[in-house]
Amino acid sequence: MSRTWRLVGAAAATALSLGMLSACAPASGESGPTADGDAGTLALYSFIEPSSWDPASFGESPYLPYALAVYDSLFVLDENGEVAPKLATGYEYSDDKTQLTLTLQEGVTFDDGTPFDAAAVKANVEHFQGYATPAGPLLQNVAEVEIVDDATVVLHLSQPDPGLLFSLTQAAGLMGNPNTLGTDEIAKEPDGTGPYELDTERTVVGSQYTFQRNDDYWDQEYPYSTVTYTLFPDEVARLNAFKAGQIDYAHTTTASAAIDTTRAVAGSEMQETSVTWEGLFFFDRDGVLQPELADPRVREALAIAIDADAMIEAIRGGYGEATNQIFSPTMDAYVEAYDHAYEYDPERAKQLLAEAGYPDGFTIPWPRTGSILPEIYTAISQYWSEIGVTTQDVQWAPGEASQSIMAGDYGLVYFSNLELLDTWSVIQLSVAPNSQYNPFHSQTPELDELIAALQTASDEESAEAAQAVNEYLVENFWYAPLYRPALFYLTVSDVDLTVLPGYIQPPIWAFQPAK
Repeated sequence: MSRTWRLVGAAAATALSLGMLSACAPASGESGPTADGDAGTLALYSFIEPSSWDPASFGESPYLPYALAVYDSLFVLDENGEVAPKLATGYEYSDDKTQLTLTLQEGVTFDDGTPFDAAAVKANVEHFQGYATPAGPLLQNVAEVEIVDDATVVLHLSQPDPGLLFSLTQAAGLMGNPNTLGTDEIAKEPDGTGPYELDTERTVVGSQYTFQRNDDYWDQEYPYSTVTYTLFPDEVARLNAFKAGQIDYAHTTTASAAIDTTRAVAGSEMQETSVTWEGLFFFDRDGVLQPELADPRVREALAIAIDADAMIEAIRGGYGEATNQIFSPTMDAYVEAYDHAYEYDPERAKQLLAEAGYPDGFTIPWPRTGSILPEIYTAISQYWSEIGVTTQDVQWAPGEASQSIMAGDYGLVYFSNLELLDTWSVIQLSVAPNSQYNPFHSQTPELDELIAALQTASDEESAEAAQAVNEYLVENFWYAPLYRPALFYLTVSDVDLTVLPGYIQPPIWAFQPAK
């Protein structure tokens, strides 16, 4: 659920009214945002730029808004975070859940006349599987793609994949022209069936990307004839751009900055939600680079030496929810008690370090990224110094953090992770041995057994099996989440935004002219 305020001038800043924004998301055959005539230009921003327009390259969530402007996906997420049809109009699983049959939208073509059909789905799935992307595990269980007829395709799985439908709402479900997949042509210019087309003449690479509406789009109408994405990786710069009227939307994780910015822009709207968790990522659980981390007592000590509640108050202005689990309340793995599985206890932390053989502490590299508030790194370093642990600061360059994490450069980082809407996808991207956030390929027989039990669990058994995985991760300090920070979405007075679960950056269809 999101919280919504509208402030009209500075005088209204102290009178925040609580409400909910009604939501809509496009699904095949249903009406999305519509308007009579042309609503003009929608000026958005992104904090990251695409390195390629190949649909398989959009493997991380911040890239998806670009992709969903020019590519359609097999499925999308609706206002409740549920899978909804798009290019795939329906699906059916076999009894043993090793075959997923998709029925497809008919009559859709790419610009060169190539039809979107079962052959196009097969080409895209196989292309995605062979493309070097951190999202590669999303389709790792698809063993074969069978074409039944033009409008029907069957995905044969090597083993059940409880998160496959969700994966097909993400980069794995984007459909590009099979004639250009994997070529330099599609890497430089998108080739999809989406509602907008990249305007290469009005695009300045590395600065601003301009899209023109496809008025022959096969599905619902879009009100804005032009959409721009201006690159603002720096939070201060993007908020200043919002204040100056350069962009119609911005977001921040800093409550004071959100409120100050909303006060400065008359009629602007601020919505609060939560889409990520932040905390400690204990990658080196076998002690390859950092031997101390192989002992769960050390990981526990580092976690309980931090006062997350105090950080929420002092750094986040009281906006945020403490948690010690990587699963969100929308997932069947979620256990409410695990939001407070352990408490701040520096004396016990010292005791644990002593028991593990480190009574005088140790030194650990402490990489920082500009996407995380610097006060957080400083606060944690201070907490750890009180138990004898010294941090050596390392500054990641812009855009370097994800690549460095996947390369296994550090045994421990503080980072944020998107709260996905489905338990299995979290496991496949953050827990499984070959997942994006398991660069050292950590695994144990106990955890493997729990994951296998979840994978084959019946619908009735699924929640219990998922919570057993959660219990193992919490008790063994696989991660040490601290809190779910509040995320503030800001929009100007003439733009309405529907906050959609599952999309950290709202897709184009989430915006429409204010009523």
